[in-house]
Formats: sequence, C-alpha cells, structure tokens
Amino acid sequence: MAAYTAAVVWALYAAGAWTFDLLKDTIFWFVLSGLAVAFSVVLAATDGSIWRRVVVDQLKVVVVLEYIVNTYAFSFPVELVLVPVLTFLAMLDVIARSDVKHAQVVRLTGGLQALFGFGVLAVATAQAIAHLDAVQTADVLRSLLLAPTLSVLFVPFIYLLILVTTYESLLVRLKLGLPKDPGVKWYARRRLICHLGLRPQKIRTFMCAHAWDLTRIRTKADIDTLLTLDDPAGRRSSGASALTDTIVYFAYGSNMLSRRLRTPDRAPSAVAVGTGFVQGRRLTFDKVSSDGSGKCDIEDTGNPSDRAYGVVFKIGAAEKPNLDRAEGLGRGYREELVKVVTSEGTSDAVTYVATAKEPALRPYHWYKALVVAGAVEHCLPSDYIEWLRTIHSQPDPNAQRCAQNESLLFGR
Repeated sequence: MAAYTAAVVWALYAAGAWTFDLLKDTIFWFVLSGLAVAFSVVLAATDGSIWRRVVVDQLKVVVVLEYIVNTYAFSFPVELVLVPVLTFLAMLDVIARSDVKHAQVVRLTGGLQALFGFGVLAVATAQAIAHLDAVQTADVLRSLLLAPTLSVLFVPFIYLLILVTTYESLLVRLKLGLPKDPGVKWYARRRLICHLGLRPQKIRTFMCAHAWDLTRIRTKADIDTLLTLDDPAGRRSSGASALTDTIVYFAYGSNMLSRRLRTPDRAPSAVAVGTGFVQGRRLTFDKVSSDGSGKCDIEDTGNPSDRAYGVVFKIGAAEKPNLDRAEGLGRGYREELVKVVTSEGTSDAVTYVATAKEPALRPYHWYKALVVAGAVEHCLPSDYIEWLRTIHSQPDPNAQRCAQNESLLFGR
C-alpha cells in the first residue's frame, strides 16, 4: 500500500501536480484515509456494501483533511493533538463496523467525526473568506485538491485489495474437508479464477452457494461438475448442493442448538456452515404447538430494520422428510425459501414458517432455554441473545417431556 501511494505521488510529481510542500498533507491523507480504508476492506472483504462504506468513509475524512492540511488552519501544537485523536476515531469506527453488536459505538464515532467535520468546515470557510487572495494561488489549490485526487487514484488499489481478499476467503475452502491432491487444488484454483473472473460480487455469491461443496471435492471432475452446475436460476434456488445431496437449512428456533438438530429423528448429518439473519422478519414465540405452548416463528413485518437471526446448516437431503415430520410440516408450519444475509453475502435457504399463530401463547422454560443455548453456541449478536433471555416462558406440566428436552442442554 505504501509503495502504491509512493508510485501515485511520483506520477503526480512528474505531472507537476505535486510538490514537496505537500509531503505533510500526503502523510495526513495516508494515515487518516488510506490506512483506514484498507483496514476496512480487510475486515469486511466479503461484505457486499463495502464500496458504499468506502465512499462514505472517504467523504467523512476528506472534510477533516481539507482543514488539517490547510497551512493557516491549525498551529503545529494543535495538530499534534488533533491528528492522533482523529486517527483513533477513524480506526475505532472501522473496527466497530466489523461487528453488528457494536452499532452504538458506530453511531458514537460517526457522530464525533461528523461533529469534527462540520466544525472544521465552518472554520475553514471563514478562514478561506478572510484569505480569499491566498486561496486562489496554485499552491493552495494543489493542497485543497490533493486529498480528493489521492482518494480517486486509490480506487484501483482498493478494488485489487477487495478482489484478492475475497478470493482468499473462497480458495481457503480447498484446504478444508476431504484431502486433495496438490494438482487438484491447483486445477481448482485456475478453473475458479477463470470461471469467476474479476468480479468480487460474483465470487461472494458463488462462495455463499458452494463453500461446503469446495470442501468435498476430490478430483478435477468434481470441480468441473461444480462449475457446470453453478446456475443461479436452477439448482441454487432449491437450496440443494451440487456435489453432495444436501439441503441448505436456516434454523432460528430450538434447532439452532446442534445437539437438538442432530437427534436421530431430525438431521443427524447437520453441519453448521455460518450464521446470519433474514431481513424484514422478527422472531416470535406464538406458533401454535400440539403441546399447548408457543414455538418460534419468523414473522414477516415488511420492515427492513427488523432482523431474525439464526444458523445456516447443511443437512442430508435424505434426512429432510424426518425433519419435516419433526417440525410439523403441513401441521402448523409451511416450508419457505428465504434469503439469509451472512458475512459472506446472501444465501438461499429452506426454513419453516408458522401457519397457525396465537399471540397469547408462551414457550415452555426448556424450549426457551434450547433457543438461547443455540444462539450462544453459534455466537449470535450479544444484544440479540440478551433479548431472547427476556422472553417470558412457562413451566411444562409434563415432567417427563421437560426432562427429556432439558437433557439436550447438557449433552446427555
């Protein structure tokens, strides 16, 4: 990154658009903007909104930079204090955005950066009006245009960084799962790059659909089959896997607990492949159950700010009928294909949605405990887990059923 920035600066110098008087300004841009953006890309390489976030971060920081680099804006002692503070805020903002549970920190850092930015803009505008003749000089114009110019010229590097980190997230799957001959790994890498090209979003989409499949390949024929069956309108929409006869299943209730889902009457082969949420849904405990209690449902609210969190599993297709019976498909639940937002993008998955609901119902203590245990096992957002713990529940009058289900909490 430093070498790329140096090359850009050298090109600007050769074109007469950069002078050594701008060295301090360039260092400020590199520390406050360049490093922060690169760090953000590394933390969120698989986030589809990374480009929007990069632009927003650039605009935030550039406002501050325009004032800092202005030769009459701050005295040197003030800069010694302000620059570390702004750098700390920028880095803290980037780190906080890597985890949804830090949303309050993001709001705080964003507000502080905006406050600095508006204050700086007001003072800088007043200074510019007071020194209008100086602003019109070539040196000051170069100084004012430096940060936006460097940001624009930084785009190719950021794109390459996103592309490389996204491919790394994909290709590391070849090292997992079944053992593979080095020649097969090399062939798979070459075929994947030729197939997916230079489009990070296409790589993310492929990774969501086939991360598990990549761990199961053994031969060159397997990778050829996988790429041949990579059809967005066909196989993926059914939630099925290309190389193994599996189903992508989204669990949001008691089935989030692996021991619960892997019981013999459900899906013993279930493997958790990630966590995520369904947007525009909220979790409720009002699905009518045959035992008289309330079970989980993800209610469609139509509000994009609502999120129902859960766990994405791969289960054997042959086990799906057992899971249907255990869940009561056709007897209180219907099957639905939902789009799950994960750290690697959006993935289609099968889940069960309630058809019979009663708002007055409450879950049994053991059922609520299974839901909370599953959320804890898979590290769902801490505020979501705390909300689950606040759900009102009731004792189960059937002691035998209660003991049988509670045994899953302790692995007995």
